[in-house]
Amino acid sequence: AETPQFSTLRNLLAARRRAQGPTAAAPSARLPSIPRDDLQQVLASMQRDAVSSPGKRYDSERFRNTLAVKLRSAGERGSAVGLTGEDQDTVELINMLFDYVTRNIREDSLARPLVGQLHVPVLRAALTDKTFFTRRDHPARELINTIAETSERWLDDAEADPELAEKMRMVVDQVCSSFNGDPAVFEGMAHDLDQHLKLLMRRADAAERRHVEAAKGRDRLALARETARAAIAGLLKNRSPSPRLRTLLEETWTDALALSALRGGASSAEFMQCLDVAAELVARGMRPLGGSPEDVKLRRDAATHLTAVGLHEDEINGLLDNLFAEAPTDAALAQLERIDQALRDKPRLGGETAKRPEKPATPLNAAEQKMLDQIMRTAFGTWFEFTKNAQGETVRRKLAWFSPMTGNCLFVNQRGARIEDLTLELLAREMACGRARVAPVERSRFVDRAWKAIVDLLRPRGNALPIGEVTA
Repeated sequence: AETPQFSTLRNLLAARRRAQGPTAAAPSARLPSIPRDDLQQVLASMQRDAVSSPGKRYDSERFRNTLAVKLRSAGERGSAVGLTGEDQDTVELINMLFDYVTRNIREDSLARPLVGQLHVPVLRAALTDKTFFTRRDHPARELINTIAETSERWLDDAEADPELAEKMRMVVDQVCSSFNGDPAVFEGMAHDLDQHLKLLMRRADAAERRHVEAAKGRDRLALARETARAAIAGLLKNRSPSPRLRTLLEETWTDALALSALRGGASSAEFMQCLDVAAELVARGMRPLGGSPEDVKLRRDAATHLTAVGLHEDEINGLLDNLFAEAPTDAALAQLERIDQALRDKPRLGGETAKRPEKPATPLNAAEQKMLDQIMRTAFGTWFEFTKNAQGETVRRKLAWFSPMTGNCLFVNQRGARIEDLTLELLAREMACGRARVAPVERSRFVDRAWKAIVDLLRPRGNALPIGEVTA
């Protein structure tokens, strides 16, 4: 039986045909109508042909041509037959639906040919059950929604998951091979794919959390190193220590200070004690460390902090023995050269990842500053779209985290993989010039949007027919 929504769509189709004139009437209207069961058999044959030729590109135009050829000999003794008015309208509406679906899935997407293969099974379901046009949770609609939306979110970039693509292919193949009128086939396959997606989302969430924690760690390290560098710079201001002592303080000792800041902060006793030891070393001028209780304590304290950043005992002893020597012996020079080389080879605390982003060469203009203010109010987990080429194609990225202190921000893809290392200011510039934006949030499902677009296409201009009549 027809539903009110299907009747509304049929009325719109009829109105369009009348507006187009007599030639727009369906040519099959002048032929005997094929019974519904026989039409299902014709479509079942087309469905089997599609399964046996999986590499063949399938679209609405090919479907129309193939069905027309089949109907020319589907009647008694191979005569031509047409469709009833209701079946003709169902065929046309499903054609329009799949035209919309394929137009709105990227041409090179793995999902586009898969959705096309569902055309015949979905049409067969709609011929039998007109609630397809009514129920948002109709199993066939759910499967189209899941595949199309999965394409948008999971398969729409170079990092497409091959495991997911294979799963989608298996689901579509199963529907095309098994469907013979029972909507439970759609329901089972939609559930199967949905469960797989939930597994992928759990993996993505776990990966994203790991990247966020790592980013926070890098950020804390960047702030700790900056605090340590500032403390050493303040200590050396208006001082002229020996080149060897300056190098020690600006490199290895800065790492020791940063480690103390990470552990307890810049006001902790450990940080202050580490800085005090550095101050004592600077205050000695060129006096070598001797055997006095004060010197022994200073040597022990210095060794403690140098050990914390990975120096070995013999390296520490050689360094402290000759730190203030004006003219080291040849043996001492050789030892110091080995120590210097070891220090150069030793990775710095945090390495390159610990740097605070450089400030832009030019300040943000008013539009860019406005975007920066907007970003600072943006919730973690917000999706952005970035333009990736001159053709205007976009890619979706999630803002997983940012630091107001350093300006670092972390973007991940749908799978939770770290993708972009941007700064807040660079992101603001990209948004101000239109190369990035907050992704619009789709409130409706894919098929609902398709029906709305179809109604807008069919509806005469100025007709105030409520969209809800066909999208309930």
